[in-house]
Amino acid sequence: MTGFNPRLSSSLLILVLAMGAAFPVQAADVSGKVDAVRNVKQEILDLAQSYAGQGDPDFAKQRSLEALVQKLIAVSPQPPVKDRLTLLYGA
Repeated sequence: MTGFNPRLSSSLLILVLAMGAAFPVQAADVSGKVDAVRNVKQEILDLAQSYAGQGDPDFAKQRSLEALVQKLIAVSPQPPVKDRLTLLYGA
């Protein structure tokens, strides 16, 4: 079945909105990292927009987005969980 997938769209929106808080940039690494993070986030948004209203029965679209999320994590790794507890609490 193809068509608009509200679960996928909602998940992508939550993921992109959470990226700003989940992937903070340290002051010492600001120069190139900010641009790299910004570029990967834009790639994710552009790809997600290109998939708007389409189904994903074989999860190919989700896999391509997951590859970009992994790229984002590599560019800006998450801090340890103990440092993110206040962010995660109540999520």
